[in-house]
Amino acid sequence: ELADMLDIRSDATKQRDLLRRVYSKDVAKSPDFWGTLKGNLKSYANDEDEDFQTRATASRLLEIIDRGLAIKGKIFDTEAESPLNLIEPNKINVLDLSELTETQAQIIVAHYLTEILNDRKNAIFKKNSRFKSPVVIAVEEAHTFIPQDRSSRCSDVLARIAREGRKFGVSLILVSQRPCKLNADVVSQMGSFAISGITHPRDQSFVMEVTDEVSTELGATLPSLNTGEMILAGQWVTVPALVKVYHVEEKHMGRDLDAVELWAEEASVGRKNISTEELIRL
Repeated sequence: ELADMLDIRSDATKQRDLLRRVYSKDVAKSPDFWGTLKGNLKSYANDEDEDFQTRATASRLLEIIDRGLAIKGKIFDTEAESPLNLIEPNKINVLDLSELTETQAQIIVAHYLTEILNDRKNAIFKKNSRFKSPVVIAVEEAHTFIPQDRSSRCSDVLARIAREGRKFGVSLILVSQRPCKLNADVVSQMGSFAISGITHPRDQSFVMEVTDEVSTELGATLPSLNTGEMILAGQWVTVPALVKVYHVEEKHMGRDLDAVELWAEEASVGRKNISTEELIRL
């Protein structure tokens, strides 16, 4: 996981092997984690008895670590408090993973979800815990974290929460624009569904497979749903229902940009009465 968080390529076997070699118990327990780890690497880099390839690999790892600390220092802060302490109970907490790679995001999500699930188990068994009341976890772009065709770094904990989380007061919301790419076993554990307009045939088939309440006739209407319209099915309704949800004007992140409008705004600044021919560069 440390190699992945440092953006070391999966095929960089020499770098990963050397990092594994210098990551000793002394490093893990050291109050100066990064200083001790870099000290071990410098020993290899400066040891003339080592072959050239090993010394070069150690030097390259030192550069990678310095770059990682400079760019993602907060993530690698060994003195940072527990992630659970950063979550405010009874409020909506947003974990922004947009600057991380897919693998890094999966590692972070797995860590958070494992900590939350264990904390809620402690609460149920009357042990010391942070969350005294149930926690709801919503995962956007869920197909990135529980893909159908492979196992990710957080597949196991997501599957465990879907399977047994409700017993401990941990509920799961999965959000995806490509449901056919989701792990079907995990989706089948969902009790309720909100289905918006779906045009791809594979996505339509997947939805009808995992939701018994959506008939073939109802599924055929999915491509024709307008923005904001959804079909609710499952435990939260007696029968499938077509509803219209509120449009949130304040939302900025995740919204599609209107390229034509932005081009028009830029072109209008300091430019008036310009012909089409003048805008075309041949």
